[in-house]
Amino acid sequence: MNWFPERHATPLVGRERELDMLRAGFDAARAGHSSLVLISGEPGIGKSRLIEAFAGELAESGALVLSARCDDADPPFAPFMLALRELARADPAELQRALLDSPSPDLKTLVAAGDDADPAAIAPRITLSGAEERARFFDAVVLVLTRLSESRPLVLFLDDLHLADEPSVHLLRHVVRVIGHSALLIAGIYRDTDLDPRHPLEAAIVDLYRERRATRLSMRRLELADLTELIAGLLDVPSNEVEIGLAQAIQAEAEGVPFFAEELVLHLREEGLLQHGPNGWRLAENAGPLIPQSVRSVVGHRLSHLEPRAVETLGVAAVIGTEFSFDLLRDVVERRSGVSRAEVQHDIEAALDRRLILERPPRQQVGRDAPYAFAHDQIRDVLYLNLGQIRR
Repeated sequence: MNWFPERHATPLVGRERELDMLRAGFDAARAGHSSLVLISGEPGIGKSRLIEAFAGELAESGALVLSARCDDADPPFAPFMLALRELARADPAELQRALLDSPSPDLKTLVAAGDDADPAAIAPRITLSGAEERARFFDAVVLVLTRLSESRPLVLFLDDLHLADEPSVHLLRHVVRVIGHSALLIAGIYRDTDLDPRHPLEAAIVDLYRERRATRLSMRRLELADLTELIAGLLDVPSNEVEIGLAQAIQAEAEGVPFFAEELVLHLREEGLLQHGPNGWRLAENAGPLIPQSVRSVVGHRLSHLEPRAVETLGVAAVIGTEFSFDLLRDVVERRSGVSRAEVQHDIEAALDRRLILERPPRQQVGRDAPYAFAHDQIRDVLYLNLGQIRR
């Protein structure tokens, strides 16, 4: 019996408090009071899943939703420029209206020309051109965001802020300080475990909290009751169909981290180590010693069920990024090893079936052209690190 549903989102449990805080920020934005919510937590705690759930709620609100992910290899101001480029692809007329009479020609060059503009060439010039030009650029960004929020609320998701460069952090702090009476909600997501105390974001967070310009949302680990609900959702059964012993075993290994718990449940399912007894789902008698002791070993064990070629294909995808398009992946794999389109598609289907990657709904976000994404950053990390530096 195929009791485990395929290709579904991880259930969101135990996060009503966090959702309420985001809803409150959005309500404030709709009332004309911009807000910044900073969402922090360790890897695997469910930050991205929380944002996905909140973004789903926004889909029917009429809000304009833009997003960008920071990367330590990005040029200055990249998160804001990438978010505006989403709009440039989806609704260029709306962006052109917002850019009208912009005090900074560099901003217009960076975002209005779409992918033809090279931020690596332009953005450093702004950071080196003196305080007056930087001030004009910062004010131009504020003006664009203000105009975009005039007709409908604007929600801007900035992920992986712990990787943001210093100019981007300074721009974020400026926007939050200046744009007070606008229908704007900024949700910044970062790993507090990966934030160096010397990183400019750390100082910005302290300042913004002190000035009461930011709301902090620190995500906690799941309690046993929430974890039981998560397991039930993964097994597609009511919570009372999960034996307490199974939930306690998963809790002991995952320590309340949702991603670890999900990976363990998938591992147990794939190994046939779950049984349905008179009181619901439970561990098989021989399962206890077989539960891996680290998430990397869990992910590695799950990857071992794929064909070697499929693992190679996913390794290439990991180098491309957290999200990737089929066409780009196929081109790289084909040039590298001569694998056919049909074989790459087979590899993708196998990874989807194992829930190592997820398929994005068409146009789920403005301007999205990467229909696949790793189910979690740590799955990508395992594949990426296993390649070795030279191969990467």
